Formats: sequence, structure tokens, C-alpha cells
Amino acid sequence: MARLRHLNHGLAVILAFIGAKLILHWAHGVWPAVPEIPTPLSLGVIVVVLAAVTGTSLLAGRRARLRERPPAQRPDPLEETERR
Repeated sequence: MARLRHLNHGLAVILAFIGAKLILHWAHGVWPAVPEIPTPLSLGVIVVVLAAVTGTSLLAGRRARLRERPPAQRPDPLEETERR
């Protein structure tokens, strides 16, 4: 859990999305023309947000660990691209 640095931002986005979905659900009951967000789409949004937050958190942690290394131990970016 400590490695997921951006989890709080992702949860805020998910909660805002769920709030909007609840408001639209209420509005659909009052005004039938207001669209509803289907459950599969909601689950997809939640999964995508959690995957993006996990990916960005792990990348941020990796970059922070690379910056903490002494310069002699840091990989040379030019050598990395030449090997590919």
C-alpha cells in the first residue's frame, strides 16, 4: 500500500464518478430523458482508474529509486536505447 502513492487521487476520481452516477440515477427517475450510466460501464471506469493509478504509482516509485542511486550506478539512457 505504501508504494501506491497516487491511490488517494484515484479514489477521489472514483468517488466523484459514483456521485455523478447517483445524481444521474436520481434525475432519471424525475426526468426520464436524463441518461443512466450502465453498470458495466461503471465497472470499466473503476477498473481503468485503478489500473492507471497503480501504473503511475509504480512508475513514480521506480523513478524515485533511480534518482536515489549514486550517479555511478544509474543506467545510461543512451545505452538503454542502443540495446533495444
